[in-house]
Amino acid sequence: MSTVRTNLLAEEIARAAHEGQKRWSGQPYITHPEAMVKALKEKYEFHSDVHDIMAIAWLHDVLEDTDVTAQDLLDKGIHKDVVFSVIALTKKPNEEYLYYLDRIINDIYAPTVKMADLEHNLSDLKKGTRRDKYMLAHYIIKGYMSSFLASSAPVTNKDFTE
Repeated sequence: MSTVRTNLLAEEIARAAHEGQKRWSGQPYITHPEAMVKALKEKYEFHSDVHDIMAIAWLHDVLEDTDVTAQDLLDKGIHKDVVFSVIALTKKPNEEYLYYLDRIINDIYAPTVKMADLEHNLSDLKKGTRRDKYMLAHYIIKGYMSSFLASSAPVTNKDFTE
């Protein structure tokens, strides 16, 4: 379980790692994880794992887009569960996109963070191939999350009546 301190540490690492990077819109890159964290915090404010989710959001592109490694994150004090989810969210070079999505949906936190990532990317991305790919990923992960939630519904008295 992450704490507020871990979340602040993740933010600090992300800000340093993405220093000078820009989004396709020309904005500083850090505005992307900032927007994700804000959306996730609002949605999961009272969830027991909100600090894990926010730490993962801060770090979700650090391994893919910077020189920071998973070992660096562990050495700096980021909890191993957070690091594992960040690894799940890191697309490997030449990796098929569907294999990447499969790894995401098999992690406990990665689908939630990836949905926030896709939703923010889609909010400011014009038409084109990248947008189409993100929309497909959004559809796949949302479908997975919906079926997972439906299959893990709590048992009720109705389940035992004829």
